[in-house]
Amino acid sequence: MVQKYIGPHWGGVTPFALTSSNQFLTDSPATVDDSLYEQQARQILHYSARLNDEQKVIAEYWADGPRSELPLGHWCLFAQYVSQRDNHGLDADVKMFFALTNAIFDASIAAWGAKRVYDSVRPVTAIHYLSADKYVRAWAGPYQGTQRIKGRDWTPYQAPTVVTPPFPEYLSGHSTFSAAGAEILKRFTGSDRFGATYTQPAKSSRVEPLTTPASDLTLSWQTFTHARKRGRHLAALRRHPLRAGRPRWPSDGSQGRRAGLGPCPELHQRWDTGSQRRRSRRPERRAVDAGPDENARSRCGGLNRSRGGP
Repeated sequence: MVQKYIGPHWGGVTPFALTSSNQFLTDSPATVDDSLYEQQARQILHYSARLNDEQKVIAEYWADGPRSELPLGHWCLFAQYVSQRDNHGLDADVKMFFALTNAIFDASIAAWGAKRVYDSVRPVTAIHYLSADKYVRAWAGPYQGTQRIKGRDWTPYQAPTVVTPPFPEYLSGHSTFSAAGAEILKRFTGSDRFGATYTQPAKSSRVEPLTTPASDLTLSWQTFTHARKRGRHLAALRRHPLRAGRPRWPSDGSQGRRAGLGPCPELHQRWDTGSQRRRSRRPERRAVDAGPDENARSRCGGLNRSRGGP
């Protein structure tokens, strides 16, 4: 079965605040004739061989696969938490979600534009190519732990039914969306303070449900910046498990952050200018608080999520 490219046209979509998808085009990724290319493959195998329960939970939480809110919607879950935390009324929510979703929309155009420009392979392809008949130490599959396996048999930490996403590796969508989402929420709230948590019950993994995690495990993010670093697949964090979960090249996260931050100042300026114009045209109206959404409360009060999501 041959996969079909998801969204090959997306870099050509008209953005909200950007002038084009290549306005913040990032540097090119390492190529196969570059020593950094093989070095990054070795780094991913290093992370894969040393996965612990916390890293596995982080990888699953941020996977954002099918039947979930998907990567772009993840920061909307965080915004729902902020709305409840700060007791937003309708007006505040309209403004926050407008700014947030347009920033992530522009970030997606920038990321998919770069994917078309560079058309780079994913780590699973690179590792199979570089280490096909060589033995490597890595996670060997559900319940198998770390073993010596042939490079061509290596897979990321994911369920056997999951396949590699059908679009190029570089630029990382997760990295770009997370950079944009964190920046907008910081600007909107006037603070980097976040404070959300997520607890995964013992033995509830979708990859290793009989054993992982061994006990209830809680993830927490004190700041939006912390959440952004956890959410982008190639953060500069040396223990970042998502390189083994849905792996990214180490250079990918910093470039994704650059592309994601690009449209935020312009977008925020457009929103501020538009708000001032609207205020000058009509009198202020009191916000109408429709009360907390119970579904949002269950998903965001502690960021507990349905089994369909990661």
